[in-house]
Amino acid sequence: MAGSPRRFGPLSVSVEVLDQQVALLGEGHPLHTDDGFARAVLGHRRRVVPGGLLHGVVAGWLVRHEGPVAVTALRSVHWDFVRPVHPDDPFWCDVSVRRAEVLDARTGTVHLVRRLTDEQGQAYAIGRLDLVVLRRDTVDAMAVPGDNCAAC
Repeated sequence: MAGSPRRFGPLSVSVEVLDQQVALLGEGHPLHTDDGFARAVLGHRRRVVPGGLLHGVVAGWLVRHEGPVAVTALRSVHWDFVRPVHPDDPFWCDVSVRRAEVLDARTGTVHLVRRLTDEQGQAYAIGRLDLVVLRRDTVDAMAVPGDNCAAC
């Protein structure tokens, strides 16, 4: 059940959000905190947004704009980081469902590919996720009137 990719964006991570998240997570590597280090030691033009933060930004954006999905288990997540994303750089996310299978009357699995790119479609990162989700018909039956769960 491979689907055509859906493209979302542009998204970005501001310097302020990067600073807050780095402090919150204790991610003290100078690659993520010091523009001078990133330039002098690694040849980057600026510090780099951590991959875990990119994953979180994309996941949050998709839930806000595509609607909540009842994920009951995260089986696996794998990201290949091809080139760095710097603070305030715009990026886009192409999401493809590569496979979906029914597990039982309530749940199913979904294998997603998330491709983060620049405006021209050149890859920053490629993420592969295997999720267990509540099936839409199960979520619809459980929905409370007035909930915004039509996209589940």
